[in-house]
Amino acid sequence: MAKSSGGSLLSSIHLDKKAGHSLQYQLYIALRDMILNGSLHGGERLPASRVLAEELKISRTTVISVFDRLTSEGLLESRTGSGSFVKMFSASKKTHQQPAAPRHLRQSTRQSTKQSF
Repeated sequence: MAKSSGGSLLSSIHLDKKAGHSLQYQLYIALRDMILNGSLHGGERLPASRVLAEELKISRTTVISVFDRLTSEGLLESRTGSGSFVKMFSASKKTHQQPAAPRHLRQSTRQSTKQSF
């Protein structure tokens, strides 16, 4: 089975090497916005990092860093041997929110605050 090159995705990403922001930041914002505005749908496979890097004429390391950041933010999921996919999330979750601190950290913060007064 041939892997898709993501033609429509690639045509909608425009990076400017002379812009005030790094190529990594520009690619991150472009992909994040496409996920959040629904241009990229949950479950949709992204092009391989090699393909995306080659087509955009940027370093593969840049693409991998962006994929890693989007994965850590919960917008992408990586499946070994299959690629990176847009993570499925509910329609009510249209804006990206940082996940809350784990419960045990929130409680310890409250306890330390009480003790300091």
